[in-house]
Amino acid sequence: MTDKEKLAAWENAYMHLSRYGHIGRVFKGTVHNLNGVVQAFSMQTELFELMFSKFRKLLTPLFEESLTPPAVESLNAVLKLVAKREKMLGPMVDKIAYSQEIIKNTENICQRPLEGESLSLQFLVKNVVGFYQSDMYFKHKVRVTTELRSDYVVDSFCPELGLVIQNMIQNSITALVFANVDEPKMSFICNEDDTHIRVHVRDNGGGVDPEVCETLYDPFVTTIDGQTGLGLYLCQQICNKIGATIHYEMDGEWTDFIVTIPK
Repeated sequence: MTDKEKLAAWENAYMHLSRYGHIGRVFKGTVHNLNGVVQAFSMQTELFELMFSKFRKLLTPLFEESLTPPAVESLNAVLKLVAKREKMLGPMVDKIAYSQEIIKNTENICQRPLEGESLSLQFLVKNVVGFYQSDMYFKHKVRVTTELRSDYVVDSFCPELGLVIQNMIQNSITALVFANVDEPKMSFICNEDDTHIRVHVRDNGGGVDPEVCETLYDPFVTTIDGQTGLGLYLCQQICNKIGATIHYEMDGEWTDFIVTIPK
C-alpha cells in the first residue's frame, strides 16, 4: 500500500468511525430521553389502576337506586367497558416494565455500572446478542444458540468487552451474508476454568480467507468490499487494553473467534 493509499484509507476509516461515533452519541441521548417518557407512562398506568378501582366503587351503589331499565342497561355497559379496559392494563404494565428493563440494560452496556450494581458476563453477552436479534434472525435468518456457563463479573471492563463482542458479531453476520450460506448459524459460548474466562463467537460462514491470515488483526485488512478492515484491529487493541487476548480457530464448519480473559 502506497503512502497515498494509506492516507486515503485512514481518511475513509476516520469518517466511518466518526459516523458511528455520532450515531452512538445520538443513541445514548435517545435512550436517556426515552427513559423519561417510559417513566411518565409508568406513572400514568399506576393512576389508571387507582382510577378504575375508584370508578367501580362509585358506580356500584347506583344499582341500589330505582333506575329505569335503560339506565341499568347503560350502567352495565359502562361497567363492562371499565372491566375490559382494566384487563388491558395488566399487559400494558408488563410492557412498560419490559421497556424499562431494556433501557436499564442499554444504559449499563454503554457505561460502567452504578456503585452497588454488578454486571455478569452472561448478562453482557445476552444483551449484546439481543441488540442484533433483528439483524441475525429476522433479516438474515441466522439460527442462534447460546451456552453461557460463566457468570463472571465484568464490571471493570464491561463497555470494552461489549464493544469487542459487537465487532465479532458484525464480522460473523458479514461473513455469513458474503458466503451466502444456506443455513446460517451463530453460536455464543462463555466458559471458564480456574485461571481464565473465554467468550466464543462462532459462525459457519466459511472461515478466514487464507490471503489475510497473516495480517488478520492489522488495520484495513479486508477481502469484502465496503468494509473498513478495522473491526478485528480494534478488537485486538481493546483486548490488549483489558489484558485479554483474541484469536480464532477452525472447528469443522465453524469459525471460532475466542476472547480469553485472565481472572
